[in-house]
Amino acid sequence: MKNRTKQKVDKTTSPLKWVEATKAIDYLEKKEQWHELLLIAVGCYTGYRLVDLTKFKYSDFDSDSLIVAAEKKTGKARTVKIYSRLKGIVEKCRKHLKKKKHHHLFVRSRFVSDTPISRMAALTRIQKGFNFAGIEREMLSGHTLRKTYALRKFEGLKAKIGDYRALNEVRKDLRHASVDITRRYLGIPESELDEILEDIFND
Repeated sequence: MKNRTKQKVDKTTSPLKWVEATKAIDYLEKKEQWHELLLIAVGCYTGYRLVDLTKFKYSDFDSDSLIVAAEKKTGKARTVKIYSRLKGIVEKCRKHLKKKKHHHLFVRSRFVSDTPISRMAALTRIQKGFNFAGIEREMLSGHTLRKTYALRKFEGLKAKIGDYRALNEVRKDLRHASVDITRRYLGIPESELDEILEDIFND
């Protein structure tokens, strides 16, 4: 009897292209899937981890910046600008869900409660939302939202300030210890980073 070699399954969460993410967000808004829209939009536009996302209240979006004094994983402060598109989505969801400013954003959909949903419930909501919008992947999680945000920022900055500086800006934003960690996080091959550095030093 021959031994079958098990194929290694890639469990790595990959980011969405920004056009994919925004199409999903627009579709969820059109179809009035408010709970899924809210979580996916806030995650993609801010890049916060689920453990920090679930603490937010509607009142946190009244200012121009979203602040976490100490992120759960790193213990470091992080501030993200709230863009008008996201602010509009949050307010629209709040009105449709009939919530007050002091309420948490992410709560159970079928019960009157202000208790934030669990991590597993948030993961289910993300998967449900993306699947509803026609995006089918094996790994859809909070990291999908965070990586989508990071990739969007990298791609938006690199045309203006260059690849390496853009990568470093994303590193600082995500509080990574090194550019190499950010490179791997975004799925950029090491050979591509070598080419970036070569262009810098040969310029």
